[in-house]
Order: sequence, then structure tokens, then C-alpha cells
Amino acid sequence: MSMRLMVAAACVASLLSTVARGQDDKKFPGMWATAKVGTMVKYKMMGGMTSTHEVIKADEATVTIRTTTTMPNVPEGTMPAQERVEPRFYKTDPMTADKPANVKVTKKDNQTLEVAGQKLNCEVYETEMAMEGKTIKSIAYICRDVPGGMVKTESDAMGEMQVMMELVEFKK
Repeated sequence: MSMRLMVAAACVASLLSTVARGQDDKKFPGMWATAKVGTMVKYKMMGGMTSTHEVIKADEATVTIRTTTTMPNVPEGTMPAQERVEPRFYKTDPMTADKPANVKVTKKDNQTLEVAGQKLNCEVYETEMAMEGKTIKSIAYICRDVPGGMVKTESDAMGEMQVMMELVEFKK
């Protein structure tokens, strides 16, 4: 993976860690707060890659998500699946949490996108990340009705704004 692509991925990861979903008894629901075993999202990515995230274990506090990635011309199963544990709730609002000094996140106007055969009302966030004397901009479209929240990301990490990842399927 190129350095620019890794930086774009870091921008998106930084953004996802900053998006809150509201407040319930001084706990802030995370993007997987309502997920159950079998909940999944699938994305198409640059270069014909796909990424599928499926909840394989869930309890009151956390969900375990298995991510599988496929690439064109690479036999399925060649790339090992990865697992991660996500909290259902956070103690503080991630939007007001400290961010690295080189990252700036700005909320933009909401937009409705048609993806995965549905119209989804999305919160739009622009992330700017300064690195090696350059500023990489990314735009993320987040929908509270989609497990994990992510609907689409765009980035100029490759020199011009391009769709990096877009939702193609989801199951709650």
C-alpha cells in the first residue's frame, strides 16, 4: 500500500474515532452500539478491492468484528482476516476528545446519498491531516442507520479527490 493511501486511511481512522452518536446516561454510543452477531457492512474500495466487516461476538460492553479483504487477481482467503474489539459506549464525547495536533476535523452540512440501493441521510466531516509538509484532505459520510457508521470516504491523498471506499451492502 502506498504512503499516500496509508495517510488517507489514517485520516479516515482518525475521523471515525471522533464521531459520536449522542448521549445516553452520560455514555456516548459508539458506531457499533446496537450491533449483534451477524451484523455486517461491505465496502468497495480503490483498485477493485472489497472489505467486509462482520460482528462475530457481542456482549453488553463490546463487539468483536472480523474484517476480510479481497483484491482482484488474488485468490480468496490469501489475505488473512483481522479481528478487533470495539466498545459499544465511550465515557466521553469523541467529538470533543483531544486529537493529534496535525489533525483537524470540521463538520459540514448533512447530505443524502444513494448507496447500497437506499437513500441515506449522512453527516459529513472533512478531515485535514498535515504530514511531511503537505495537507491531506478527506471527506467522510457517516450515517447512524449503518452499522459502523461509514457510508463513503473521499480523499485527495492520490493527488486529486477520489472515492476511497463506498458502502455496497449492510445488514443490521
